[in-house]
Amino acid sequence: MQNSYTFIVNANSNSGRAATTIKRATLLIRNRFPDASILFTSEPTKLTQWAAEAATHSNIVVACGGDGTMQSVARGLLNTSAIMGVIPIGSGNDFAKAMGLPTHQNIAYYLDMLLQHRMRQVDVPTVNGEAFINTLGIGFDGLTNLYASQFSFLKGALKYTIAGLKAFLTAKTFSLHSWVGEEETFQDVWLVAIANGSVEGGRYIISPQSSNHDGKLELIVVPSFNRLKLGWAFIQLSLGKPLTSPYRQLSEVQQVRIATSTAQPIHLDGENGPYTKDFEISISPTKLKVIGA
Repeated sequence: MQNSYTFIVNANSNSGRAATTIKRATLLIRNRFPDASILFTSEPTKLTQWAAEAATHSNIVVACGGDGTMQSVARGLLNTSAIMGVIPIGSGNDFAKAMGLPTHQNIAYYLDMLLQHRMRQVDVPTVNGEAFINTLGIGFDGLTNLYASQFSFLKGALKYTIAGLKAFLTAKTFSLHSWVGEEETFQDVWLVAIANGSVEGGRYIISPQSSNHDGKLELIVVPSFNRLKLGWAFIQLSLGKPLTSPYRQLSEVQQVRIATSTAQPIHLDGENGPYTKDFEISISPTKLKVIGA
């Protein structure tokens, strides 16, 4: 059967730069995929809605944007037979890295990857019923992302570095109560993260060994040490060095329940989520089919 393609573009991704990139490449896309549909939207709910609709008539649905775009399209494709393609033209593009796709390539490179059709079955975690595909951050991590979303005039890793500096000055520790199987843990922490991929925020190697197709998640906890030590850990991450012990505790999980003493800022794949205190996290039984490198 001949493949059919729908390209879904987040017009807001990377402060509008993603839409400009695809519009400039329209002729190239038409030459490679003559019958493809190219859709533009700036509404996250439409990304998911259109992906689900596209799956009824296209067997490959290509997400064009950053990690939030990938997440929204992935949610629309779950429980369908469609395959997800990736054109990473957002600010961080961490999911693309987890798929083995180098970033900052020209559009022709990613179109070639689509044609090579190297498919992977990707794990899809959920938190309180909401799917994500790369990382969930709670506390300092979520606060950094919240500040980064306010710096639309900045690009890429620089945005997250400046946001992290602001979070360093304003973040507060909180009490964590977690359950993994029958093991129950209490401790004070700066942040909690769940990793399905190794990198977030464009360059921060939060969980070096994470793989998004091994049936496991990594639970990362940064304990409540002094603020100067937190600053040193952030500097190490900003330099592209992995977060390691004693700055973090790491364990492999398939399911975890988390309760925090106060409502915390969170992010899902770089998208701000609602402040909350209770988290039920597990891996969806359904895999996502994604074309990578």
